[in-house]
Amino acid sequence: MNTEALDKFEEILEGGLVKICTQSGLLDGSILHSPDIEEKWEDYITRYVDDAVNNFEDYPQPTFVWAAFLGMGVAWNWDHDWVIGSNLPYESYYGKEGWDDMDEYVMYEIFGFERDGEIAKKLIDVFLSCADATESLIRHNHIELDTEEGFYTLVRAYQVFYRLGASIALHKFGYKKVPVKFS
Repeated sequence: MNTEALDKFEEILEGGLVKICTQSGLLDGSILHSPDIEEKWEDYITRYVDDAVNNFEDYPQPTFVWAAFLGMGVAWNWDHDWVIGSNLPYESYYGKEGWDDMDEYVMYEIFGFERDGEIAKKLIDVFLSCADATESLIRHNHIELDTEEGFYTLVRAYQVFYRLGASIALHKFGYKKVPVKFS
């Protein structure tokens, strides 16, 4: 597997999606990182990819978008009560319909956004734009999704969406990057 090509794809994808989210006012030009949140992705990645692969053929866009909502949910728990949140199983982010309504569960049950409210509509619109951009980048790079390269490209894309969602939540909570001067 050509990890250099995957790394380049991931870098280009993240840069493009950060621009979309920044232009929409959801980010301030960069991804915010938390080792705790990123470690949870490592805990959840196998289960998430299993769900996504099982749904990709019928619902390709949600497989990207739900990863962003998962990142948002994990970031919520990190900010509000990481002692409990760090021990939650992946399935705790499922909605009543399981994986199918993870987006609604995170937006309405975890964050408490109003149904059909402005922020919920904006998140869906921006994340769908990001999913479109991701599919376009995959096509532009002539990546065949039914190959090993295609599988790992999707995994990298899901990872970017997870970080993107977590970063949007952290940004909403007021976290930001600030330069630190050491004297």
